[in-house]
Amino acid sequence: MAYITFRNSIVEVDGKAYSAPLVVLRGVFTGELALSRERVEGSLTVEDGVDVSVEDEAVFITQAVDLKGPTTSIGIREASRGVLVSIDNGRYKGAEATLILEKARAVVNLVFHPLNIKVVVENPYIEVEHRLFGVAVKARSL
Repeated sequence: MAYITFRNSIVEVDGKAYSAPLVVLRGVFTGELALSRERVEGSLTVEDGVDVSVEDEAVFITQAVDLKGPTTSIGIREASRGVLVSIDNGRYKGAEATLILEKARAVVNLVFHPLNIKVVVENPYIEVEHRLFGVAVKARSL
């Protein structure tokens, strides 16, 4: 099992820290990320091990998983007074967004400044919940 921790622009994979403006993840993830204009925090777990490679401007964290079924995209990006969440035909705005993945077969592209995250989930079941200061998006693969 691999543990991936996010704290702003620092990504830690099984105790080893990396920093890059772009992080790309591919695999089956469980965990939670809290996203706002000021911070990116959270952790994800992967049941099997992952390979980490570092390029000039990116960190790639991959598991041997290919997305083959139908997919849905979730976009979270920095907006004028918080974050904007886009899911297919719906748009939601809040001070922060929480992305909750539950055994989601996904590809995640995360840019830290300005905040922009795109998650492509295979065979998804997605729930959107409005919270006091933001939006929570739960995604899992069926």
